[in-house]
Amino acid sequence: MAATNSPFKLRILVIDNDPTFLASFSASLQLLKHEVLTCRNPICGLSTLRVCKNYYDLVMTDIHLPHMDGFEVIKRVREEFKLPLIVVSGDDRLDVARKALQLGGCTLFSETSSL
Repeated sequence: MAATNSPFKLRILVIDNDPTFLASFSASLQLLKHEVLTCRNPICGLSTLRVCKNYYDLVMTDIHLPHMDGFEVIKRVREEFKLPLIVVSGDDRLDVARKALQLGGCTLFSETSSL
């Protein structure tokens, strides 16, 4: 994948418990010149948002996570931080997508999709 100069740089927090996905997805976003921080569990992700209040532009989260599911992450991020959310999940069932969008996710991508 060739590096692309984005017209703007986003600060993105990505929450997913799959280290392989985090590494490849983060690398793809960084090629687009975005600043990316990854967290392997939602507790770490929410703590990071609290410590770095008003720093991140976007949160991306999986649905199936340890300690707290992605639906709860969506609710907390929308209520507490008012940030846009993108759900990135290997679970492409319609009911999962519908619930994620109803809770406040901006869009849903399959983990198997390419950027």
